[in-house]
Amino acid sequence: QTECDKSNISPNLAIIYNTLGRFYVENDDKINAIIQFKKALEIGENCLELDDNVIRLVLRNIVKFFQNEEDYTTALEYATRLLNILQKNPTTILDDLATTYFKIGYLYYCKHDNNKAILNYQIALKFASPANPNIGELYFNLALIYDDQKDLNEALLNYKNALKFLSNDDDFLVSTYNNIGVIYFFKHNYKKAEYNYYTALQINETDNELIAITYYNIAVIEEIKKDYIFALDHYATALETMNDHQ
Repeated sequence: QTECDKSNISPNLAIIYNTLGRFYVENDDKINAIIQFKKALEIGENCLELDDNVIRLVLRNIVKFFQNEEDYTTALEYATRLLNILQKNPTTILDDLATTYFKIGYLYYCKHDNNKAILNYQIALKFASPANPNIGELYFNLALIYDDQKDLNEALLNYKNALKFLSNDDDFLVSTYNNIGVIYFFKHNYKKAEYNYYTALQINETDNELIAITYYNIAVIEEIKKDYIFALDHYATALETMNDHQ
């Protein structure tokens, strides 16, 4: 018998255990956190009258817990269990499927399994609606993989797709413009490289390290163009900005 059957307690007990788990996470008590999450999951899975929305919530918290612990294999196991529940429920919102495939793809990326990461990212994109808040990050993550694989054309395509969905408030926007600039640099299209570097500078006002790198990249282009005065000026700005960062 489950705890829910034995004591005739409402299945809402699962929600209480889940809330306790989050409390322990916030207080950096990892041992008690996972104990509470697993109690919540056990009750949720064995109380048939319990809405699987609670099980989904608990599984997401467990996935996040193991991801933060960098135990990506265990996180994947629970993410797959979550995916199975979503796939079996005919009322599942497609964006929930997209978010779960995105998470699974990211976990594979963390395990350095780029092929499975790409596969799950692409499935996520098929399910995601245009309003899904993760689309920009999805394209950005895909671009990073292609960038690492030196597939510059695919990387560029996905970075540009990311720009269609990222706003000025998104953490990835500046890096996206910078990375596009780097790709154009390697393609010897210095005009477009500089355009993207300068665009990144206009957006980025706080990350001194990234600002310094961007000025350095611009200086390299100016030096190639034999514009030595501008190159020297940008090298100096890069050095000054980096010193401010330290």
